Formats: sequence, C-alpha cells, structure tokens
Amino acid sequence: MLAHLEAALVALGHKEGRLESTSTARGFYQGRGWQADGPQASGRMVNGYPMRKTLERGERASRP
Repeated sequence: MLAHLEAALVALGHKEGRLESTSTARGFYQGRGWQADGPQASGRMVNGYPMRKTLERGERASRP
C-alpha cells in the first residue's frame, strides 16, 4: 500500500513525501527509506514523529 501511495505522489509531480508517524510505525517507515524530519510533536493526544522521503520516478518502496 505504501508503494502505491508513493507512486501516486510521484505521478502527481511531488518530489518529496511527508508524514507523521506513531512511535510504533517509525521502524516500518525507516525500513522503507523514510527519515526523521524534526522533533516529536507535543500537546496532542497522539504525538507523532515527522518524517520525509525524497521520491524518484520509477522508485518502488523496498520490502523487508
């Protein structure tokens, strides 16, 4: 599913993806090329971790 979302972003002309991950999902995203992009959010019910990934045309998300 993540590979399809990344491909859709590329098809729409985006060169970078950004998301906010839960602490549980951080390893999942890091294993697929996403990088930390700032400190953990605060003051919310769920304080996520900002992440980003440079997207390239034809790139596929790696599988573990």
